[in-house]
Amino acid sequence: MDLPGDFVVRLWRRCLLTIMLGVFGLPRIVAGQAEPACPSPALDRLATIRGAWIVRWFDRLAPRKYATSMARSTIRPTAGGCGLLERLDGMRGGRHFEALTLIAPGGGDSLQRVWQDSEHGAILLFTADLQADPLRFEWSRDLGDRVLRLRTTYLVLTAEGFATETELSPDGGQSWQLVSRQEYRRSGS
Repeated sequence: MDLPGDFVVRLWRRCLLTIMLGVFGLPRIVAGQAEPACPSPALDRLATIRGAWIVRWFDRLAPRKYATSMARSTIRPTAGGCGLLERLDGMRGGRHFEALTLIAPGGGDSLQRVWQDSEHGAILLFTADLQADPLRFEWSRDLGDRVLRLRTTYLVLTAEGFATETELSPDGGQSWQLVSRQEYRRSGS
């Protein structure tokens, strides 16, 4: 039986959101936290990024091959203020592109950022130190013969807009290559 594509996409999104919220909320439930943790003060630093955005996106499609695209993004509080959920929708290399980002407190002085996009599929979990300036989320994977790292930095956080840059290190952080830069400007709609 074939299911309509839109139904599968909606089901996939709901499952992903349920999993992401469970990962972040379950530790507090198990710990028997007496006072509500939400809305989380850990997200105050990112308060200006909430809203609707037009995104100018400079993206590496392959080594030494870059493209500029436009996208729309919405960033809203989720889970009673315990997180920020971004939905980005645009084009990449002439194909439709979607991405989901969930940012939530990671405990202590950290934030966690879950990222998934329609191009790669894998769910990546980044961590940031709340005390760092600028705010930089980092991810790494040990591939055995080398360590692959990604870092996404949030820059120039203002009410009118902000930027993010994502860099890749194929050698454990010895060298970094810019793989994307997004410039967010408030949407008029």
